Amino acid sequence: MVLLNLWSCSCSSIYRQGGGSKVLMFVQISPADSDILKTLSSLKFASRARCIELGPAKKQVDTVELRRTKHMLEEAETKAKEKEQLCTNLQEKNKLLELKLKEQKHQRLVAEQKVSLLKMLCYLSLILLYDSFI
Repeated sequence: MVLLNLWSCSCSSIYRQGGGSKVLMFVQISPADSDILKTLSSLKFASRARCIELGPAKKQVDTVELRRTKHMLEEAETKAKEKEQLCTNLQEKNKLLELKLKEQKHQRLVAEQKVSLLKMLCYLSLILLYDSFI
């Protein structure tokens, strides 16, 4: 496979990421006149292969693990969005309850003032009633 990729001048070869490793290649040639084309072809191939520079080794990523991690990330993002929406809903509900509480406090204050007025009126009527008997 590697030799086929090199032969076809393909840019990708599975052994190209060998880092700083050394590579040894044997080229078999034939002294027979009938094999001159094969010999020339092999020598050209060896010449091209000699010019190849191996790049730094790259870490291979486990695609199954990567897929699982991406799936976990997507689930976490979905849950975070749900929690964020829940938080927003609760904040809105809290604001409504605070407004309702404020209104009820106002109504209680008004009712207390009415009760105070009624107490004063009762007290004044008792005084007036008492004065009328004296």
